[in-house]
Amino acid sequence: MPILSTLSLAATLTTGLAGAGAVHAEALPVEAAAAPMAVHHGPEHRRGPHAAKRLERMCRIAQCTDAQREKIRTIFEKGRDATKAERKRLRTLHEKMRAEWTKETLDRKAILRLHDEISKAKAKLARERLERRMEVFAVLSPEQRARLAEHRAKMRGKKHGRKHGRKHGKR
Repeated sequence: MPILSTLSLAATLTTGLAGAGAVHAEALPVEAAAAPMAVHHGPEHRRGPHAAKRLERMCRIAQCTDAQREKIRTIFEKGRDATKAERKRLRTLHEKMRAEWTKETLDRKAILRLHDEISKAKAKLARERLERRMEVFAVLSPEQRARLAEHRAKMRGKKHGRKHGRKHGKR
């Protein structure tokens, strides 16, 4: 979408929301409304209170001891620090990919090269997450791992959407 149509769309939305009383027109200048929205599912979202909540929920379900909780927290923090450079590199690659898509003419080789680099970076991060998870599970007893598996199986059936957690073909 060209930037001019994005600006006019942003201005229309701002005016419409202001007219409905949802937003003051001064609260969202057209330039700010046209700027990219903050993404809430990126690496910054996973740190801080969200990561702490996940850790506490896991430990509550598994019934961790205080010593286990501290070991797990250390594993998570060590992993976060170890992957910081790769996560930053991945964000840079995504920015480059967005820039390629907005150019006047598409550079097929550059887009495919960036796609391959992004895929490799994601695979590397996924592998490191898996290794961290194995470290965490090594801290837990077999009974605690069984509690987590039971909880996960119970929650698997509570998915949202049209199928409500059922497999394809079953009604």
